[in-house]
Amino acid sequence: WHVDKTTRNTMMVRRGGGRPDFESEVQWYIDENIVVIFTVNNDLNFRRVVAPAIVQTIWKESLD
Repeated sequence: WHVDKTTRNTMMVRRGGGRPDFESEVQWYIDENIVVIFTVNNDLNFRRVVAPAIVQTIWKESLD
C-alpha cells in the first residue's frame, strides 16, 4: 500500500499489481471518501495506462 498526496492536495491510499493474466488497482481517496477499484484480465501494461485515465476522467484534471 502507498499513501500519496493528489494534485488536489488530498490524501490517497493505493495498491496495484497482478500477474501475466490478471491485474488490479485500488485507489482510496480518503478526503473525498471515494474508492476506485479496477480489475482486468489482461497484461500489466493495460492497468498502468487505463486506470489513470479512468481516474483522470473522474476528477477532470491531470494526476501526479
